[in-house]
Amino acid sequence: MKKVLINNHEYQFTNDILNMPAIRQSFNKLTLEVFEISFEDWYQQGYWKDQYQPYVLLDNDVVVANVSVNKMRIKKDSDIYNVIQIGTVCTQEAYRNKGLIRYLMNQVLTDYKDQCIYLFANDTVLDFYPKFGFKYHNEYQYVISNEQPSNHDFKKINLSGANHLSHFTQYYKIGNPFSKVEMIDNLSLIMFYLSGPFSEMIYYSKSLEIYAIYDDETHMLFDVYGTIKLSLEEIIGSLTDTSKVTLGFTPIDSQNMHVTEGDFDDNALFVINDSENTFGNTMCLPYLSHA
Repeated sequence: MKKVLINNHEYQFTNDILNMPAIRQSFNKLTLEVFEISFEDWYQQGYWKDQYQPYVLLDNDVVVANVSVNKMRIKKDSDIYNVIQIGTVCTQEAYRNKGLIRYLMNQVLTDYKDQCIYLFANDTVLDFYPKFGFKYHNEYQYVISNEQPSNHDFKKINLSGANHLSHFTQYYKIGNPFSKVEMIDNLSLIMFYLSGPFSEMIYYSKSLEIYAIYDDETHMLFDVYGTIKLSLEEIIGSLTDTSKVTLGFTPIDSQNMHVTEGDFDDNALFVINDSENTFGNTMCLPYLSHA
């Protein structure tokens, strides 16, 4: 750790907390207070890898502010982009408006000055990130009509057993055959969702050799992993009898789909240094890639 002076107050800074139990626990306390999320189970299950790197400020050995770096690989069509996603931006209430997040953001932007960086911002901070050079980027939403009822053997499963996880991992590596834009090589982040808040949304079809991540309350199909044996419409028809399903990814073929500019005030996409046009064109980043 190193000592830093911010507005005449001394803090400790580090971006290496993964194997520092006391600091990691303090970080989890902060994220619980702000987001009602703890990363400790994810860590204990072995899913927290070096791809997720919190930048934290401590005061008297207590984590009071954080900006996390997520090292991402995005595949769009046949091209692969190494990019940085910023997430888990939070400050203890008593330390807000003291310049702590500004310090951490500048540290991240310095460390990754040559890379494309993006983040998702809620509607309370839409004016904050442009101060660092970030620009708002439209995302789009794809809704597909469910007009091809089908009868296949999708069953809800959980991945708690080693055999289930090993099997799922094989299909995750195959990827989503219907998606134009994918996050790859990041089972760590996928398992943050599937071992936690999305653990009841996992379906598997043995006959189709397909995993689907589907929320039957919001009617959103977040992702599909496996090989193509049926059309996307037929897969959806096997999962649900609801009339319309929203996709949590950008489909390769959006013909006959309802495409709209998304209303993402709580998840507005901001981007900086996108010299390779990673985020160009009409697209929706996979929801399960949000960190």
